[in-house]
Amino acid sequence: MRKITIISSSIRDGRVSHRLALHYKEILEVGGNTSVDILDLKEHDFPLFKERYKFLKDKSAKLEEFTARLFSSDIVLVVTPVYNGGYPAALKNIVDLYFDEWKHKIVGIIAATYGTIPPFTTIRELQSLFIVVGATVIPTYATYTSIGTKFSEEGVSQDKKFTDMLTAPFISELEWYCNHLNK
Repeated sequence: MRKITIISSSIRDGRVSHRLALHYKEILEVGGNTSVDILDLKEHDFPLFKERYKFLKDKSAKLEEFTARLFSSDIVLVVTPVYNGGYPAALKNIVDLYFDEWKHKIVGIIAATYGTIPPFTTIRELQSLFIVVGATVIPTYATYTSIGTKFSEEGVSQDKKFTDMLTAPFISELEWYCNHLNK
């Protein structure tokens, strides 16, 4: 069974990007050959890390559990909102916590904005960040605009045509990576 971990990176109250994490979990688990684990950074509420994981002296049980869940997966999907053209500090905090652990980890990026301008800058910044830490970044990405009106709080699409148009190419590319790189 394939294992995918989704990092839901917004920690704000009233966040809407988490809806995409829920949406992708539901889509990816159809068929029964994939298990999806959502690591919600809001739930974990980590402090600002002052050192990389391997150099931390007192690792909390919560951090150990998070790390095990994150790196036991075949693929990591990052769902990020757009914060002033970038991504949340909470996400950067987690990416920078690890270095060697990211090496060759397959990472896909999904970005969402409440506005109408596609979040291409955010995608490019995250792709660059993950390449620097040695991850294998899926070149196809998914960007969603007007996210607050396109998905319910439970992650259910309110506009299936819109959703399918954006989700299908990303899922197709994700399947290719699953089938070719995780043998």
